[in-house]
Amino acid sequence: MNQHVSWGFAKRCTWKGPHVRAGTFEIVVDTVLSPALVAAFDGFTVSRVDGGATYLVGWVDDQARLNGLLELIADLTIDLISVNRVSDSRLSD
Repeated sequence: MNQHVSWGFAKRCTWKGPHVRAGTFEIVVDTVLSPALVAAFDGFTVSRVDGGATYLVGWVDDQARLNGLLELIADLTIDLISVNRVSDSRLSD
């Protein structure tokens, strides 16, 4: 079972972990996104839609870019399932 982020709590927290290195990330949200919403995630593409969840894959330059994407998800009131770094070998499968 997926646990969704409570945005009220998440927005009050300050990230104290290591900074995100540039790389390809997969963002999974708990809804099927319209083409207009997908376009809001500049540089990301839909890798698949499965069981009502949308899997977005794209390049993240740094921590600020990742934070911006997560804020966009929160602002659109979309439930976040997960954020994962994707290895290059997984992309070629």
